[in-house]
Amino acid sequence: MDAENIRVDVWNGSDWENVFTDLNPGWNNVSVSSYLTSSNFTIRFKGGNETGDTTQSSWNIDATLLHVWTEYYEYVLNITNLSSSTDYQAKLEITSTNGISRLTNFTAYLHDGTTSKQVEISNGEITKSMGSWYSITTSTTIYLSLTIKVSASGSSTVDLRLHVVKSGTTSPEATQTVTINLT
Repeated sequence: MDAENIRVDVWNGSDWENVFTDLNPGWNNVSVSSYLTSSNFTIRFKGGNETGDTTQSSWNIDATLLHVWTEYYEYVLNITNLSSSTDYQAKLEITSTNGISRLTNFTAYLHDGTTSKQVEISNGEITKSMGSWYSITTSTTIYLSLTIKVSASGSSTVDLRLHVVKSGTTSPEATQTVTINLT
């Protein structure tokens, strides 16, 4: 191993473009999203000084990781009825939002085998603001799942209120606000 710089280049379809002039020990991160224009993505490692370099170098490169982030988000929250004698019902309500114009889809579900779409935002508009009551039987767990797709970078906030009552009643009601921040 010697001290030669290690360059990293990407192929743009017609020529090599440099993304690192010298790698540092440890992780080196760079965005290559502007080069992901086809199904092929090519990189090369090259010595920093190839002209007149008569010494062969050797490098230990442990891994090259290309992480492709998706514009989809999926979240799950467990809701457990710890009572061994009382059934409950739950539903969700959107109470406030901010920056939702970039949300192509925001859907919240309650489920435990069957699914209940509770609230929905489609193309930046609230299309369903409150869900129907969903049963939480004794000693069981249901799940709050979110499926989210964004169309642009930025920040969005959706406040959801979880309403919970004993089955067959409408009060007293317990509520909990869940704030979803998407950046």
